[in-house]
Amino acid sequence: MTLSRHLADLIYEFSTVQPSQTRLCLQLAQRVYVSTGSHAEAMICMVRLGDVETALEYADQQRCDAVQLVQVHIRRVFTYYFRSAVFRTVLGGLSS
Repeated sequence: MTLSRHLADLIYEFSTVQPSQTRLCLQLAQRVYVSTGSHAEAMICMVRLGDVETALEYADQQRCDAVQLVQVHIRRVFTYYFRSAVFRTVLGGLSS
């Protein structure tokens, strides 16, 4: 299996739909993001895992751009809420 950002994205997304596996998925996604050089995404995982200090140290080591981090976070939040709204709409239509 080849590690890629796409694989990490899939693992990350699974963490949002399978709450019992969130921590494990975030840890795995973080490792894949780090190995593929997706630093902002790796930091998002660290923060979601509660490792804010580690994320800040990592940002300093990797010289991560704060704008890039904010863009990634906004994209993740937008994707999560969009998918949640679509999911609720589909469920609402099925229960009618």
